[in-house]
Amino acid sequence: VMIWQIYELVHEYMKFDTKTNVRIVVPPSLPFPQVTICNLNSVQTSRVNTSGLQSNPVNEEELISVSQPLEEFIQSTTYNFGDDLNVTEVWTPVVTNGGLCFQFDTSERIVRPGLEGGLLVSLYVNSADYYNETFNGGGAVVGVGVQIFVAQKDTTEVQQVPFDLAQPGTLLYLGMKRAVIKREKQEPWTRCFGEAPQFTQPKCREGCIETLVRETCNCRDYGDTVDTSLPFCSDYAKCYQQVYDADNKDCEDDCSDPPCYEELYTTRSSSLELLSPGSNAQDNADSVAILINYEAIRQE
Repeated sequence: VMIWQIYELVHEYMKFDTKTNVRIVVPPSLPFPQVTICNLNSVQTSRVNTSGLQSNPVNEEELISVSQPLEEFIQSTTYNFGDDLNVTEVWTPVVTNGGLCFQFDTSERIVRPGLEGGLLVSLYVNSADYYNETFNGGGAVVGVGVQIFVAQKDTTEVQQVPFDLAQPGTLLYLGMKRAVIKREKQEPWTRCFGEAPQFTQPKCREGCIETLVRETCNCRDYGDTVDTSLPFCSDYAKCYQQVYDADNKDCEDDCSDPPCYEELYTTRSSSLELLSPGSNAQDNADSVAILINYEAIRQE
């Protein structure tokens, strides 16, 4: 009887197409993804010294008060090689688990690939004002630079993995590729859950850990906005490790299925030394320029 049941199960399964179909589309234009940029150390010594804070920030307001402001960090922005944009209008501050970052969103689509369009941004990291003490239970910053996350719209910094890193004194070009993933939804053969950006595996795992941190340590990480009445953890790294070691398997099991729909962006980088006319490398030691665009107007 068991052999017959196995045969019937396999026979039923074989009725479903399990192949992966890859289709290359060459549309007239492509939507531009959400871009998040973060100074590796957004907290500034000068602001900490004048803030009057006697301990680590306990909420978003205090964290922002000691972080590098938008107008200092982002010097200029252009899109599709148009006029200079007002940085305060096109970049949105967002408190993430890594500190204060800034996000760029636009509904204007990309028509020309490569060096003929895209997002061009000039940054100033101000490494001399880096806060080099331990913060939020983490170690002191050992590098200087900028993180760049490129991902589907309405995602968070936690979901935007992996990231690219831009070093000071360089012009970084990020050539993008876009893939739209649609997974089988039909029961009982489906192996996916929900849709991005509402659900992704990184977001699910991080949300699970953050819940355990709130319940165990009665505090939260910078990017956790579920219960803003709780203070930021004074030593989040320690609490995170405690709950991760104890309950990470449950979080992995609960978040094992990928979303049934998601947009994935991959990047390929190249860089060169950033020099302005009449200047030298030292003048640009804290400057970063980033150009982000599609390598070709096509998607999988």
